[in-house]
Parts: sequence; structure tokens; C-alpha cells
Amino acid sequence: MAEIIINEALIEPGEPYFIVYVDRPKGIGQTIVADLATDLVGPVPAERMVPRRLNGFELPALELIHHARERAREAGVTRILLVDPQGLLPLAKINRYE
Repeated sequence: MAEIIINEALIEPGEPYFIVYVDRPKGIGQTIVADLATDLVGPVPAERMVPRRLNGFELPALELIHHARERAREAGVTRILLVDPQGLLPLAKINRYE
């Protein structure tokens, strides 16, 4: 299973990795969502660590991390870098509508 990390320095040059960007849309009661970047190879450039703007196509954060781990296993990726500058992931809830 892929390891979720927050320190980009742990990714070695030439090592494949994914990035999960976590954010919350503006407004009260909005779901914490995440976006996934795949097919990346280390080292991690500084511009990759900048949070992404939301575009409306994100998935609920916990669901996306589950899918990211599955895709990482299929692709042979051992590390997923988490970009969550606001620390929202621990506040995410499981999608109760599944």
C-alpha cells in the first residue's frame, strides 16, 4: 500500500509519486475535497507544493485518497504526497451516501 507523506524531501530523484491536493470550497458546510496529480517523477519541484485552485471536478477527500492508493498500487507507486496547508484532512467525513 502506498505511503501518504507530507515531506516532499522524502521523494528521491527518479522515484514515481502522486500528489493529493486537499481544500474546501468557499461557503458554509461545504465538503472537504481533494484533487489528484499522477504520473509524476521525483524530485518534487517547489511549484508542485503550491495548493491548486478548485475547479469543481474534485472528489470528497477521503474517497479520493482511497482511489489514489488503489491507482498507486496498480502503477507501482510507493508514495503519495499530501498537500494540505490548512490541515483539513483530519476533519473530512466519510461519504455517507454511498
